[in-house]
Amino acid sequence: MTQFSNSFIQGKEKGEISLLELRNSINCIISSAETATLTPATAVKLKDEAGAQIVVEKVTSASADVFFGFIPYEIRTNEHVALDQIKVVGNEEVMIMEAAGAVARGATIEYIIASNKVQGITTGKKIGIALDKATADGDLIRVQIQGMGL
Repeated sequence: MTQFSNSFIQGKEKGEISLLELRNSINCIISSAETATLTPATAVKLKDEAGAQIVVEKVTSASADVFFGFIPYEIRTNEHVALDQIKVVGNEEVMIMEAAGAVARGATIEYIIASNKVQGITTGKKIGIALDKATADGDLIRVQIQGMGL
């Protein structure tokens, strides 16, 4: 469902913050070296660069990278590229994420980099807890983010 700024009916959007007011976010800039377009619910990590701004880039290895947080849904734009200013959300936020298949309510969740989706943990790092049940690939569920650097 598309959400408009003057809409009174709100649907679920991937990357949308749910249940709580956004309280654990930080302003960042996307690395000038980032080649990917970052979309809602994309995991990011800190980039070791000099300067006053906090620089992030897309997580590329679930096993080697230290997750910093996720990019939330924004009503004005949902495609972010190098040098864009963005917010990054982390621990205790509840974000709507896309499931890669069936997920039980209360399951420990991991992030799948290739598809920008989540699933019940198998071999990856814990990124949160499923607050909703997913019955199929593509279901949108609420995930309480846990274990991020932010």
